[in-house]
Amino acid sequence: METIVFDDGKPAFPAAPSDCVRYYHGSSVAFSPAIERNGFAMSPQFFLTSEVLVLEKYAAYMPRYGTSVWRLYEPIRITLTRHFDLALTHAVGQRKGGIARGVAEDTTDLLNDVARLFPAEDRAILEAIQGRYHDIVTSPGVVYAVDLEGPYCDRLCTPTSDPTYVPFDIPPDRITYKTVVPVDFQPRLL
Repeated sequence: METIVFDDGKPAFPAAPSDCVRYYHGSSVAFSPAIERNGFAMSPQFFLTSEVLVLEKYAAYMPRYGTSVWRLYEPIRITLTRHFDLALTHAVGQRKGGIARGVAEDTTDLLNDVARLFPAEDRAILEAIQGRYHDIVTSPGVVYAVDLEGPYCDRLCTPTSDPTYVPFDIPPDRITYKTVVPVDFQPRLL
C-alpha cells in the first residue's frame, strides 16, 4: 500500500487498474494498524463483552443506540463508497469511528445525566469507552483506496448503490493507497 500526500482534500490517487473497481473508506488512523495488518476484517469487535453487558443494562437511557445494543456482539461490517469526497467526510471531526460514534454519544449522555446513579464499576466501563472514542476522534483521519475485481464486487450487499456494505473480509492486498487527513482539515461544503 502506498501513501499519497493529502493535498487540500484531493490526493492524487493513481487510477484503478482496468480490471478493478475503486472504492474508498474513511476512518481514523487509530484503526490503521489493524486495517493495514489484517485488511478490512469483519471479525474484530470494537467493544469488549464486559462493555456490551454494561451497555445492555442501560439501553433504555440510550436514544441513539439503545435498541440495537445487542448488535455490538456481532462482527462490524464496513461501508465502501465509490466517491472519495464521501469517504473523506468519515475521516474528519466527529464523523470518525463508525458504530463507535453513536455508542460514544450515548455514553456521553449517560455519564452526564444518569451515571451518578450507576455502580462505580459500570461508570468506569463507560468512561473507558469514552476514552477510546476520544482517541479515535482526536487522531488524524485516513482515507483508503480499495481496488476490487469482479468476484469481490459481485459479493457486495448492494453493488449498484453507493455507499454499499461489505459482507466479507477484504484482504490487505486489495487496499492499494491511503492518504492521511490532518486533524484540523475542514472539507468544503458544496
